[in-house]
Order: sequence, then C-alpha cells, then structure tokens
Amino acid sequence: MARKYLALLSGLALGAVYIGNPERATLFLFLLSILSALIAFGSFFIYRQQLSNVTDATFLIFPILWILASACVLFLLATPFWRFAVIVFGVAGLVKILLDARPKVITNLLENLFFLSAFGIYLGIWALDFYFTPGWWLNIILSAIASFVFFWAGFSATPTSASSRLIFSLVLSLLFAEIAWTMLFWPLHFLTLALVFSCLFYLAWSLTRFHLMQALTKEKLVVHSSFVVLTVSFLLIVSKWFPNT
Repeated sequence: MARKYLALLSGLALGAVYIGNPERATLFLFLLSILSALIAFGSFFIYRQQLSNVTDATFLIFPILWILASACVLFLLATPFWRFAVIVFGVAGLVKILLDARPKVITNLLENLFFLSAFGIYLGIWALDFYFTPGWWLNIILSAIASFVFFWAGFSATPTSASSRLIFSLVLSLLFAEIAWTMLFWPLHFLTLALVFSCLFYLAWSLTRFHLMQALTKEKLVVHSSFVVLTVSFLLIVSKWFPNT
C-alpha cells in the first residue's frame, strides 16, 4: 500500500512541476532534484528490510533516470500538444516504475521504460552538443558517465557479483566514450545521433546481460545484431547529412 501511495503522490508532484514549468531552468532542475531525492528516500524506506548491501539499492536509480529523461525531452519541445503528451507519458511512466521497481527484480515493462530513459538522456546530451556546441570533451565525459550508470543499473538483476558488474560497466562506458568521440564528426541532426547511439547501447546492454545470465546463444547474437545493424543503416540512409563547414 505504501508503494502505491508513493507512486501516486510522486506522479502528481512530477505533473505539477512539469505543468508549472518554471521560467528559470535552474528552479526547474532544483525542483526535479528535490523530487528525485524524496522519491529515492521514500523507496529506500519502503524496501529497507530487503536491502542486504549497497548494490541492492540500484533500483532507486530507475525513477531518477526516468525523470531526467522526460525533462530532457520536455526541454526540446515547443509544441503544446507534444509537451502535454510528454507530461502525461512521463507521469504515467514514473508511476509504473515506482510500482514495479524493487530490489533485484526487473520486469519486462521496466526494462522497456529503462531503455526509453537511456534514449531520453542520450537525446539531451546530443542536443546539448547541437545547440550550445560545448567542448568536445564534455560530450565524451557525459556520454561515458551516463553509459556507466545505464550499464550498472541495467545489469542489476543479473546473477553476477558486484565486481563483475563494475568491470563490465566501466569497460563498456569507456567503449561508448570512444563511440561518442567518433560520432562527434558525423554531420547529422542530434535526433539521429541519439537514435544511433541508443541502438548501439541496446545491443551492448542486451548481449552483455545475456552473457552475465549465461543465456547468450548464437541465435540471440545474430537476431539482436542484425536488428541493430539494419536499424542504424536505415537511420543513416534516410537522415539528412549536413555539409561540412
């Protein structure tokens, strides 16, 4: 029952912040930070007896990632209809995450919402590079940090030690930092870059997770790799390439 109350109140609070839409970005982010902290504390309090070590608390990351991702998408939209749609979807997604997320358990729906969270945050990172053109190193650092968090959280339900999860997450985050460095030279819109980057993340996350669960087969390797290759190829073919200046 406490979980349902937390989910409902958190959804209402997130909707209120999004609808209120403070003019100052700093105030908007401050309110979201406070809300995220309260949600994490509430979830920790509810499941505190099921937490045997620090790594069991990884599930607390999922709602925070969702809030950050939905905020990134909301920042990029100007049309009232689509902003309203994102607000509704964001509130509904947060409620569902808080109802499903618990220590060492990840449902199929939670996995899908987790991937959407990763895409939303990657979208924000590439949009930052597109609109503000910060130093190249900032995109690489943000991509590496975000990827590490995603891999660490994405491997939380696998039957493997924390040290193994840490090693895989570190290695893969460094790999994606190099991928981000390479993609900085691609003259493409940030949406395409975020989609491609997210597809590659999905491939690495899925195959590594299957490996950690000792469920990786040749069929899964071929199916997932083929799907990502075809999707990325389609995106690169249909996308507009900006002329180099």
